[in-house]
Amino acid sequence: MLIVGATGVLLPAVHTYLGRGATVVAVARNRARLTGLALAGGERLLPVSLDVFEPAAVDAALASAPLRDGVDAAVLYVAGTDDDAENDAVARLSQVVRGTTLRILTSRWLPPPTAEPSSGRWPRVADRWHLLLGHSSVPGADGGFWHTPQQISAAAVAALAGGRDAVLGRERP
Repeated sequence: MLIVGATGVLLPAVHTYLGRGATVVAVARNRARLTGLALAGGERLLPVSLDVFEPAAVDAALASAPLRDGVDAAVLYVAGTDDDAENDAVARLSQVVRGTTLRILTSRWLPPPTAEPSSGRWPRVADRWHLLLGHSSVPGADGGFWHTPQQISAAAVAALAGGRDAVLGRERP
């Protein structure tokens, strides 16, 4: 299992998969958090420190252990501000996934207000599902309407297991 965003919003998903006996390739930019996670995760957690928006670094990581032999599935949280950069990072990372990929999309990927709900604007790709982070109806600790890492991780694990696109929260406030 490849998890990108492993020390942040998908940290609970890392623990879920480790608890199920999976080997997790944990990708994150924060080297210190990744080191701590690796120490706690044991031999089934394989850390990869990487900025997924640096194509040369991604290519090098894909060519080396533990990614060169591929992974069975992936959960990718690749959040940026540029559609092309996000799509490129996902395409590069997906090269090593033998099975299904779940891509988490932030609310900036919501369709325009005039579009039908759930019409989406993301590209359709074989063996790839999407989890769209919609608007939460419950304010978080910061007063904003953001989903918690626990909510996002639980929804991602469920969407990947169910083999379907999903929306966490509501598409419109």
